Amino acid sequence: MVSFSPTYWEQALQPIRNAVRATRGRPCLTGAQGSAAGFALSLLSRTGNDSYLVVAQSDEAAERLHDDLQFFSGLLGRSPESLALFPEWETLPYEATPPSVDLIARRMRTLHRLAEHVRTVLVTSVPALIQRLVPLSVFLEARLRLRPGDAVEREALVARLLR
Repeated sequence: MVSFSPTYWEQALQPIRNAVRATRGRPCLTGAQGSAAGFALSLLSRTGNDSYLVVAQSDEAAERLHDDLQFFSGLLGRSPESLALFPEWETLPYEATPPSVDLIARRMRTLHRLAEHVRTVLVTSVPALIQRLVPLSVFLEARLRLRPGDAVEREALVARLLR
C-alpha cells in the first residue's frame, strides 16, 4: 500500500527536483493528467527560495492549474501568497472596449511581484507570454506607492498619471 503523505511524494519527485536545480538542460514536467500536475508542482515548489514559471497551453488551462496549485498549497499547509496568475488580455489591441479592472490589477500585481524579485510561482499561458509588455524601466518609473494616511497633491498626481 502506498502512503499519500507529502514526504513520500517529495521523495518520489526528488529526481525531478534535482533536474530543475541542475544548471544544464531545460527540465520539463509533461504528461501529468488532471490535477496531478498541480500536485507535483506544489511539492516541487514547496521548499527553497526559487521562483518558477509554469506555462500552460491556454488561458483556461493556466487558470485550472493555478486553482489546483492554490488548493494543494493550502492542503500542504503553505500560504498561496507566492502564487500568481498572469492572464492574457481578454480584448484585442484594436477594440475600443478596455479589459476588466480585475484583469488589469492581476497583471499589474504580478508584474510588481516580479519587479520586486519576490519568490513567485507564476502560472501563465502561451498567448499571455507572447503579448508585448512595457519595458521594465518604464514600469518601475510609473509605479506610485500610496499608503493609508499619505497626502498627495492633486496636481502632482494628475501630472504623474498623465505622464
